Amino acid sequence: MMKIKHSEEKFQMLPPAPDKCQICADKAHRDELPHNRDSLYYQFWFCNTYKRSPTWADALI
Repeated sequence: MMKIKHSEEKFQMLPPAPDKCQICADKAHRDELPHNRDSLYYQFWFCNTYKRSPTWADALI
């Protein structure tokens, strides 16, 4: 039987363009508007920071 060695792989995402929101990588929005919870960048950033998936309530913060 073949044994599979699991390792913790890591990757990096490039930062958002300067004209995009630096948290959700969506078009720059006013501070009172929520981040884009569906943005792949935001989902990875949030999960890496808080160790769970974001909700829409989290995007309002």
